[in-house]
Parts: sequence; C-alpha cells; structure tokens
Amino acid sequence: MSHLCELYVDISRSDDIHTNVYNDILQKCNDETFSIPTLIKTLGKELVADADKRRNRATLLLAELLNDIKSPIKDVVMTNLLLNFFSARLNDYPSVLPSLHALLALITKHITACATDASVIASCMTSRGVASESPKFNIQSIISALDTQLPSHVQGLAQSIRYKIFTLLYKLLLFIEEYVTFSADMVDICDMKQSSGKYLLVVVTNCIEGEKDPRCLLLILKIVKLTLVVFPHSVLEVSAGSIPMHNDGDTQVLGKYSGELEEDPRLNRSSTSDDLSGDRLMERVYNITACYFPITFTPPPFTPQNTEIITANMLTNALLECLSCHSSMYKYIIPFIVDQLVTARDGEDSVEEQTIIYCKVYPCFM
Repeated sequence: MSHLCELYVDISRSDDIHTNVYNDILQKCNDETFSIPTLIKTLGKELVADADKRRNRATLLLAELLNDIKSPIKDVVMTNLLLNFFSARLNDYPSVLPSLHALLALITKHITACATDASVIASCMTSRGVASESPKFNIQSIISALDTQLPSHVQGLAQSIRYKIFTLLYKLLLFIEEYVTFSADMVDICDMKQSSGKYLLVVVTNCIEGEKDPRCLLLILKIVKLTLVVFPHSVLEVSAGSIPMHNDGDTQVLGKYSGELEEDPRLNRSSTSDDLSGDRLMERVYNITACYFPITFTPPPFTPQNTEIITANMLTNALLECLSCHSSMYKYIIPFIVDQLVTARDGEDSVEEQTIIYCKVYPCFM
C-alpha cells in the first residue's frame, strides 16, 4: 500500500497512472484490505511533506476515498477522529480544499449513515455511564475550525474554496435540521444546544461579510435563513413578552423581544458570541444581508457546462426569504422599506417592485 500511496502523491506521474493507482487503493478499501486510519498512518510523512503539492495530493486521496468508499463508516469514535483530523488540516493552505471535501463527505455520507442507524444511536446511548466519556459527533469542531483554523479570512480565499466552505456550512445545517433538531438523543450525541446557534451565527457572519460572487451569495442567504430557523432562540435575549416568529408546518416557534438596541461597534474576525447581545448580533446579520437589496444582478452570457445558472430572481427570492425568517428583523425592516421607497428615483422599477414583494413577505405590513 505504501508504494501505491507514493505513486499517487508523486506529481511527476501522469493522470492515467494517478487514476489507476487510485482505483487500486479504492478497491482495497472496499474489500476491507485497508482502512482509512491505516492509510492516514501510511501517508504520515506525505501529510507533513515540505512540498505543497504532495501534501495536497495526500489529503486529496483521503478525501476522495471518503466520498467513493462503498460502505459508510458507522463508528462514532472513528468518524469523530476523522472530523478532528480534517478540521485541524484547514490551517494548511494546500490542504484546505481537499479537507473541506473530506468534511463534506463525513457529514453527508458517514455521519448521516450513523444518524439513520438505530443500532449506532442505541450503542451510543447504552454506553452512557459505562465509558468515562460517551461517544459524540464533534461536529462543532468544524464550526470552530472555520473560525480559527483557516489560513486567512474566508473572503481572502479563492472563490472555489469559499464556495466549498459555504456548501459545507449549508450541508451541516441541513443535517442538524433533519437529524438533530427533533431528536433528544441526537442533540446529546452531537452536543448541540440552542446556545450553539449563537456561535454558529457569529462564525457565519464573519465568513460571509462582503461576498460578491453570485453563486456563493445564493448559498450564503440560504445559510443565514437556515441558521435562524434551526436555532431560533439563539439570538434572542430573555425578557418579558413573546411573539410568533416562525411557522414551519405544524411547528410553531416563539421568540422573545429583547431590550433597547445597543450601537453595534465595528466587528472583525476575532469577534465571538460573547461579544454580541441578541440585538446586536441580529443587527449585524441584517446589515450584512440587507446591503444586497435590491438585487440588480445580470447573469453572464455564457455559463460553463454542467453549471447551474444563477438568476436575479433566484437571488431576490433567497434574500427576501432570509430577511423575513426571524421576528428580530422586523425592527430594521420597516424603516428600511420606507427609506427605499422615499429615495427610489423615477424609473427604478427594480427597487419599487422588490419593495412591494418585500412587503408581501410580511403580513403585518399589509
């Protein structure tokens, strides 16, 4: 196996050789001749090699195998070790993209397989009180790594990396929404609480501020909305009185009004959830998203093959859904809409049309 790994990371070899070698390694993993942990040990020196491209290819090999391996890993301890391993590798620029690829595979394939296997969940719950520490999916390590481990601020990274980061965040939130939110066992196993949402929202706003790529922006707006829907109470201060906030099917979630709005200081990447009250955090979320209104995007004349075409309507709908998903937005929206209508110049149909649509999103405005 060490010879095959050496051939795969050797950048002087042809693509055909790399493909054949990879297929051989994948076959051995599918036959359970070798395991991912064994491969990590075999690749040890390559993962810390001086040559950037060798480190990249070594990490890429592991990421591709996690995506293509036939049987998902249904071992909580092992998946947790892999989560921590790839989260830690985000601080090495050549390894960032393949590490994100691996983390995405762990969430969408391996941890999802564990979450849908009753025997795996039962074994986690049964081990409580027996082992010194019950097994958990440390998915919060991903959130923390995106905040502290990346080699630069997200907006300083290439578009391909940013898109992968936002895809990972979106898939992580979908996983939490589907498998964690309504399962007390999964909440415990994943160690996710409502308070986790506040830190996640801070990390998300740090990642997305100033994004200009339309493909990334569409994902960003979905991420902000999903964060507020999955963790509805995480940004609200405890105070008297409550109002209906979000109605999702048969589930009614109530949010709390908080006190007087404090002035939001200029924030930077080092901001943590402790720096922001619920009001101040929501003001920041609103400022970061509302600045895109109205959407005036014109798609390029040519779109690469097999690439989704992003339209102005898609961005507009995503923006309006994002801005209307949480009651804490209301205090900013009314003056904003009034200002948009007052300052709109003659002939600016997009502003007027989008503002009318915006009002329709909020029944309390009609």
